[in-house]
Amino acid sequence: MEEAKINPNQEIYEELIKSLYESKENEHAYYYYEKMIALKLSTSTELIHKVITNLIADSEELVAFHVIMQSHKKDLLLQPHTYLMMMRAAARKYMDEAVVHTWKKCVDVYQVNIFEGDCLLVLGSAARNGNPSLAADALRIIDQKGYEMKEHHLEPLLESFMVAENWVRMFETLHLMRSSGMGLSKETLLLLSNKLSKSISTPRCSPQVVFDTLMEKKNEYSLAVDVVTINALLRGYTLAKETKTAIECSHTWFEQLQIKKNSDTFSILLDGCLIQKNTFAAKNLFESMTTEGIEPNQQAYESMVLIYLTQPDYENAFLYLEAMKSKGFIPSGRVYSNLVIKCEKHGDPRYEAVIDEMKLFGYPIMFGYNRYMESIYKISTESPPDE
Repeated sequence: MEEAKINPNQEIYEELIKSLYESKENEHAYYYYEKMIALKLSTSTELIHKVITNLIADSEELVAFHVIMQSHKKDLLLQPHTYLMMMRAAARKYMDEAVVHTWKKCVDVYQVNIFEGDCLLVLGSAARNGNPSLAADALRIIDQKGYEMKEHHLEPLLESFMVAENWVRMFETLHLMRSSGMGLSKETLLLLSNKLSKSISTPRCSPQVVFDTLMEKKNEYSLAVDVVTINALLRGYTLAKETKTAIECSHTWFEQLQIKKNSDTFSILLDGCLIQKNTFAAKNLFESMTTEGIEPNQQAYESMVLIYLTQPDYENAFLYLEAMKSKGFIPSGRVYSNLVIKCEKHGDPRYEAVIDEMKLFGYPIMFGYNRYMESIYKISTESPPDE
């Protein structure tokens, strides 16, 4: 155009950009779009939609949102389906600012026909970014559309309060969920445990602070007060390798709230002992279960086996293994593989019997014999990922 002394205009640039996109020259096309903006030429909403569509296809959501914000500086209102497309793409990448902006355009400006799946995407972003107001607005639309409110709709609101560290509203939401029979499982509060463990040095994120909030609101939000909630707080400590504090708190918290411990309580504390390789504390905890009339579950037995496998003298690991089997539990592949590795390292002939049991239960044999590399013989102290 410059050599031919043709003055560039909107029509020429738009046709050039469209032809480049048709030829799959996406980067080249965007270059000319930016040049068009630099020349302060007008752009049609159709062209902007095409630019944004191709940017999203190239996983350039941040750049796509930049294009939208550029258009707004020119007071240019884009097409409804452009905002909807951007909202969906941004929500999948948890881009809070972009989701909030495009959500408002879709819902408040254009009254776009929002589907349940769109609301779930927005709820996921709101949960990840700790944006309760966005989550609440998405729930409002779900309610307006006549969808039945279910647990997977409300959990993101609960999680958004966790991320935002708004413990009062978190317990309020949990109370309301449980009043409808939702939020009763331990999985509901897994994010809380993880959040507390990663920010445990922050005063507002101490499990003790969250417990104190629960104590203050226990009458107002009584359904949030149960063993599942307390276990989640204790798990925050054990994941942060503060098992001693977790054990101490378990002695006082349950008494203060007049709640009984359950097998999960001890499993969480035993997991902490495994991380710390503390056989003394683990043995005391296991004996306390019997004293308190709580039947050890499979996880508790497996933790005891694995804890003793971290020690030079691992004979008790076999005692707990046999006790577990006598209760009708089938040891996991993780337990068996760690037993074999420990026996191989120490030249213990019992590894053959362990391998035979693995075959009996259908576990794959993924290792050879007599391997003495230290990295191989390190007993795993990490709990398996939550299902």
